[in-house]
Amino acid sequence: MFQKIYRSMCLLTILTLSLAIVFMLSAFYVCLTQQVKSELVTETRLIYELADTGGDLSGHTFENQFAVFSAGGQKVYGSDLPISAEKIRANILHGNNDFSVYSTFHLENFSKTYYCMTYLSDGNVLCVASTRHNLPALFGGILFVAVLAAVFISIVAANVARAITNNIIAPFREAALMNFADTDSMYEEIKPLIAKLTNQDTEIKRQSDKAKSQKLQLQTVTSNMNEGLVILDSTGNILAMNRCAQEILNADERDVKYKPFLSIPNSGQFEQHLKEASQGKNNDVLFEASGKTYQMFFTPVFEQNIVCGMVILMFDVSEKHRSEQIRREFSANVSHELKTPLTTIFGYSQIITNGIAKPEDVKGFAAKIEKESARLITLIDDIIALSNLEENGPAAQKENVSLKAVAAEVLESLEAQAAKRDILLTLAGGDTQVVANRRQMHELIFNLCDNALKYNKDGGSVTVTLSNNMLCVADTGIGIPPDSIDRLFERFYRVDKSHSKKVNGTGLGLSIVKHIVQSSGAEISVKSTLGEGSTFTVVFHQ
Repeated sequence: MFQKIYRSMCLLTILTLSLAIVFMLSAFYVCLTQQVKSELVTETRLIYELADTGGDLSGHTFENQFAVFSAGGQKVYGSDLPISAEKIRANILHGNNDFSVYSTFHLENFSKTYYCMTYLSDGNVLCVASTRHNLPALFGGILFVAVLAAVFISIVAANVARAITNNIIAPFREAALMNFADTDSMYEEIKPLIAKLTNQDTEIKRQSDKAKSQKLQLQTVTSNMNEGLVILDSTGNILAMNRCAQEILNADERDVKYKPFLSIPNSGQFEQHLKEASQGKNNDVLFEASGKTYQMFFTPVFEQNIVCGMVILMFDVSEKHRSEQIRREFSANVSHELKTPLTTIFGYSQIITNGIAKPEDVKGFAAKIEKESARLITLIDDIIALSNLEENGPAAQKENVSLKAVAAEVLESLEAQAAKRDILLTLAGGDTQVVANRRQMHELIFNLCDNALKYNKDGGSVTVTLSNNMLCVADTGIGIPPDSIDRLFERFYRVDKSHSKKVNGTGLGLSIVKHIVQSSGAEISVKSTLGEGSTFTVVFHQ
């Protein structure tokens, strides 16, 4: 703005000076011409009076040249004038006798001749001429002085223009620095603009604060998401990536931002899915990363029916995937566990029904049918109990339970089974009172001790220790491999399949233990050494 006003004022000054010089030179020229004409007319009158009265003109000295011509245009006497005879005859023919002044410009030497003519009493014509030579030099000198004056005036005018311009734009500069609250010192013309700018400034600040708040909220949400989020443009370049996505893809946003998504290591498997999303098709894929299973969704983003970007969401479906796998294994195991006793029952029943069995063998077959039926009923009862625990069935009634009393009952019921293999059962520690369901506590301790007996060595021991809301069941059995401890509480999971075939049981005992522990608000942990035994510890948080 300053430069524009300053240039405009300088241009106006230069234009004014130029016009002033032109007018000054024109005025000088007009004044000079009038002076020359006046002097020429005066001298012509003097010569006319001398010549018309018969005076001797040769004895006088005149400033200008003169000559007397006949009426036909022939010179009678006088000087040779720098005008043509045609000019003389032309003026004579006009019959001018009023001391009129005429001029002729000579281009060859840039000179100008002024002449004045009048009739004498004898009929001849008097012509007086005044020639002005070297007009460019005359005007050049004047022009030089004018240019010097113009330069000086221009310098002064430039400084004055700068000062005036600064004064003009000072309120605008002050307005740019002030908070628009004080408008008294401003021009009236810019007050409406300042008012509008104030309103716009307020609105911009409001919108900016709102945008910052929304951006912060979005960053907070995306940063704390448990799901991976990647935002791409229409060409597949990464615009943003949250913390979870960086961990899943093992990539740093600072290294991959604005780069193609497929430049991330091991992302080539998603090329087809990315291509489909860029064509406007939703799709998803399962993939493994860092020992977990993720489901990746590719979703196109549309603007006026044109794909302008893509959003990638990654969900951790490890538990779901594992649950489905467990469910499939559970179905297979249940089918197998049910089929074995049912096949035995069906076979012995057919033998008895068809009369193939000898009378003395019928009792033995019936005993086996009873044994397998009991095993089948136990399996079904365990499945029902486990289902009730998993589905959060009706809450069991809780009471103050003495774990020592329950443990004593359990060990007493297992004494006969332990005696067959010469396994020593021991109850140690003081009494521990917990608020729980007594039947569930009995089932929890029974399953732990029953497993400790089944997978123990002949002549070994099982020790139940109670102390400070803690229950420990330790054995001297075969132990558990470290890679099997995490799966120990899965339904029908067996550590040693070959040994498990020799052991009677449904394979659901530890699964039931896990759910009882969870429903009681307790925690269970396992420590084991292969060949030396295992220790199960349950801690009650009460």
